[in-house]
Amino acid sequence: MKKVFFVLILFVFFLASLNSIYGAKVYGNVYGPGLELLKGSIVEINSTPKQVIVADNGDYSFNVDVGNYTLSARYYYKGNIFYTKENISIVKDGEYAIDLLLFDVMDIDFGFNDTGINEVGGLVGETNKNLIFIVIGVVVVLVVVYLFLRKKWKKKEKKVVYEVEDEIKNKIFNIIKRERRITQKEIRQKVGMSEAKVSLVISELEDEGKIKKIKKGRGNIIIYKGG
Repeated sequence: MKKVFFVLILFVFFLASLNSIYGAKVYGNVYGPGLELLKGSIVEINSTPKQVIVADNGDYSFNVDVGNYTLSARYYYKGNIFYTKENISIVKDGEYAIDLLLFDVMDIDFGFNDTGINEVGGLVGETNKNLIFIVIGVVVVLVVVYLFLRKKWKKKEKKVVYEVEDEIKNKIFNIIKRERRITQKEIRQKVGMSEAKVSLVISELEDEGKIKKIKKGRGNIIIYKGG
């Protein structure tokens, strides 16, 4: 009975926030360098709040409002990081099909600096809002039931997915914490990783408020803040 009541509360909340749900759907598949589906990759979009999912079957889906976003995905395999980032512009409600192709960051430098927002093609078409109202309501109920059934399995899977990421992040963070103030180039030399891989980890640590990155010349100075 408690679970049924919880489902009903979520459904009411969904109805109350209908305006935000009537936005755009961004979806697609996540592929590796060999065009194989990357099951278990981590996909995120910098909406408000930020949305992050684990693409269990190699596909993802987000609901967002009209606006500019950064869509990124990463995948960990035997110590290697595969990554990509797409700057997208959602110009109107509808469905946007965006497939993501990941490459090993050891091989390619993605820049990590925005060069502008590009509008994304692949607009499938306008959605019928009356139909969405009915369909999404049913989907919300089904998703909640699904989450109850898969809760323990999900926790175990996420622990495995983030194991390699945490190991690399902790290694770099411990160096910064010990040195208190260090250049990004020196960090790369100490850990023996590519510039792209180190940049990715430093960006995540900065987002978490643990460090501060200061641009100096052609490099960066990293300062420990705490945590």
